[in-house]
Amino acid sequence: MPLTFKWQDPPVKTPPDEYDVIVQKLKKQPGKWALVMTETYTSSGNVFKKRGCEIKTSSIGTNYSNGKCDVYVRWNVEEND
Repeated sequence: MPLTFKWQDPPVKTPPDEYDVIVQKLKKQPGKWALVMTETYTSSGNVFKKRGCEIKTSSIGTNYSNGKCDVYVRWNVEEND
């Protein structure tokens, strides 16, 4: 990996990552499920669980191999009150 040297102050505020953007969208429609990841591992949904979302995984109706699944997420108002 090549080194980079550049005089620069760090950003004042960290921009939201793609997961935070999705969580904000989920909060606007609490209780509604959204498919957020396909053909991935169950543990991939943990990034949303850590942000207060409810997650469900399913491989029903897929031909995924190696234990892969789809990840569904929703903002559950009852859990976050």
